[in-house]
Amino acid sequence: MTGGYLGFAAAVFMGFFSIVNPIANVPVFLDLRDYMTSAQRKQIAFKSLLVAFIIIVIFSIAGNTIFRLLNISLPALRITGGVLLFVIGYRMILEEKPHPEKELIRKNATPASLWR
Repeated sequence: MTGGYLGFAAAVFMGFFSIVNPIANVPVFLDLRDYMTSAQRKQIAFKSLLVAFIIIVIFSIAGNTIFRLLNISLPALRITGGVLLFVIGYRMILEEKPHPEKELIRKNATPASLWR
């Protein structure tokens, strides 16, 4: 019985980990924290954790009721989540990378004008 719970908890953790992607968000966090004092960082971290905890508790307690009120079934939520993750991943794959040369052409810049 415990193995079932541990397996489920591991699957949920891995799902959250892959969606949140903390490794890719570290540079964003480091860039944002440069402009804050230590007290501000602690305050924002506490507020963020508090809001996330409250959302998790609300959906843990009243999630089924909320879904029933909105007439959302679990299979529909799973399908929608899968489609959403697919679209996000597809856009990430096809994302156009910045091309500095194209930007120069768009601004009518020539290599010679860059050295002036």
